[in-house]
Amino acid sequence: MIKQGLVKDPLFSIWLNRDVNGEKGGEIVFGGVDPEHYIGDHTFVPITQKGYWQFDMGDVLINGKSTGSCQNGCSAIADSGTSLITGPTSVITEINNAIGVESFASHLQSKSEEHSDSSARTMGVSRVDCANVASMPNVSFTIGGKEFVLSPREYLVKDREGNCVSGFMPLDIPPPHGPLWILGDVFMGCYHTIFDYGNVRIGFAKAA
Repeated sequence: MIKQGLVKDPLFSIWLNRDVNGEKGGEIVFGGVDPEHYIGDHTFVPITQKGYWQFDMGDVLINGKSTGSCQNGCSAIADSGTSLITGPTSVITEINNAIGVESFASHLQSKSEEHSDSSARTMGVSRVDCANVASMPNVSFTIGGKEFVLSPREYLVKDREGNCVSGFMPLDIPPPHGPLWILGDVFMGCYHTIFDYGNVRIGFAKAA
């Protein structure tokens, strides 16, 4: 489309609607951005590996306190083909313990087939008590020097039985492609995303 001059700008943007009762499930715009679906300015970071729009992430925090997991750097991708947020088992376990995981279930798995090789370890999803939402911590990611916060109501999802499920799932991706965080629909539903092909960067802003 870019080579044929069919789009205005060399980028595309994605808005995902987390409201299951919403009229639109989401929107992808080729060659532009819909200003109705984000608030404020986007924070951009450069792409470090072009294959999956990979970028560097500065930190992962629980209630504003660093987990220390990115001291040697963290790599991440934003992937609308993955339902949850996945990351190294050690950090995801720390997050799930902090939010009060009760049990594991295996019926919901990462949809990111590109990274699901035989060496990757997936442990399914974790249920939590819906009644404890008010006491659960915020979880945030530092990208481009800015903290992108997810509240409990933003990182919890409901399964088919109406149970509350953690939006964080362990997935260990081995080198050379990993370790790697995948910021899936749980994150992208909260943050409008611009994939800027022309400037080789990715940007996030609060979704609206």
